[in-house]
Amino acid sequence: MKFDKEDLLLYAVTDRTWLGQGHLSDQVEAAILGGVTFVQLREKELGYKEFLAEAKDLKELCNRYRVPFVINDNVDIALEVNADGVHVGQSDIAARDARSRIGTEKILGVSVQTLEQAIEAERNGADYLGVGAVFPTNSKADAVEVSFDTLSQICNAVRIPIVAIGGIGIHNIEGLKDTGIYGVAIISGLFAEKNIQKSAEALREKTESFSRFGAIFDLDGTILDSMSIWNEAGYLFLKKLGIEGSRNLGKRMFSMTMQEGAAYLQKRYELSLSETEIIDGIDETVADFYRNQVKLKPGMEELLHYLKQSGWKLTVATSSDRRNIEPALKRLGIDRYFDQIFTCSEVGVGKENPKIYLDAATAMNTCPRRTWIFEDALHGIQTGNAIGFQTVGVYDDFSKAQWEAIQAISTTSYDTVIEGESFVKMAKLAYK
Repeated sequence: MKFDKEDLLLYAVTDRTWLGQGHLSDQVEAAILGGVTFVQLREKELGYKEFLAEAKDLKELCNRYRVPFVINDNVDIALEVNADGVHVGQSDIAARDARSRIGTEKILGVSVQTLEQAIEAERNGADYLGVGAVFPTNSKADAVEVSFDTLSQICNAVRIPIVAIGGIGIHNIEGLKDTGIYGVAIISGLFAEKNIQKSAEALREKTESFSRFGAIFDLDGTILDSMSIWNEAGYLFLKKLGIEGSRNLGKRMFSMTMQEGAAYLQKRYELSLSETEIIDGIDETVADFYRNQVKLKPGMEELLHYLKQSGWKLTVATSSDRRNIEPALKRLGIDRYFDQIFTCSEVGVGKENPKIYLDAATAMNTCPRRTWIFEDALHGIQTGNAIGFQTVGVYDDFSKAQWEAIQAISTTSYDTVIEGESFVKMAKLAYK
């Protein structure tokens, strides 16, 4: 049985230390009911007969709940009970030999403490790695502490998923959030607790953010085909007044502030309106465009729908005013996809500053390496890259001059429709 990487989210390792007069299968079932997604039977003291009986019980239990079940170190028992796989340490049977014995279809996990061990384990057929101890632990007397730097190096060096282990509990689990792991392996943090199921539920809630993907969408030029209004607003405003403005007016006004643009129109077209009235008139022209005319870029609704259906968290980070974009999103029927909207004016900084993206990721409870920023502007991509986010360059005619630079630095880029299913597959691969 091969497994989904997401099965590693909350990985339980058994320990008889806290068993008392109870049954191990009851403890494991409580953990599974609380949200455990993977079970390892670890028995260092039991004789073969007792170990075998325990393994049969847990194999049946895990089959019933469809949770992957592996045996620590003992390949003979794993094969006899037809466990889903084995997990071996550095002092156990060699990973290459374990793989040879269990075949290619069963799961092989390997404990490592160094980058060199991780690379070798992957080379020798490991499907996942257990890295630790990441915190001090009493569950394993010979545990070697592994720094977060080493953990991150291992995550970046191998393509198989990583599970952190060692001293992990509800009090420190959030410290592992941005390290690149797929999940956590828990021993005492589960089985030493009075209420195993509730402890598992609390741990599962924390670990959800390790596997959750999120997307932060720019609006103008990315989701909305709206950049033209910023070139045409002055022209359209004059047209409402019955004045035919120059078709090059947008290019001339684009680099101006609103006050400078109003002053230019007032003088150039001899308007009797005040600068404030001109600004208000242009604002209303823009607002009318968003309320009644702006369209989605091709394929965007389909992409948003697929991401939402796939469990992604979605937010908006935009330089536009909320009063313009909210009516547009509602009219277009896509407001339901977004959990929150962040605007530069409300955050207090532009997109050259990472705050708007960081605030959006915090709201989604997603780590940067699993959070994708969709932007059509080079400076947004640059900011996202600088703070460790994944970035998606989206082509827009308005930023055509920047397109080659955007393609060069984005994690990925699209000059046509972004197909949801293929993007999600690529995103999961890019994470590793």
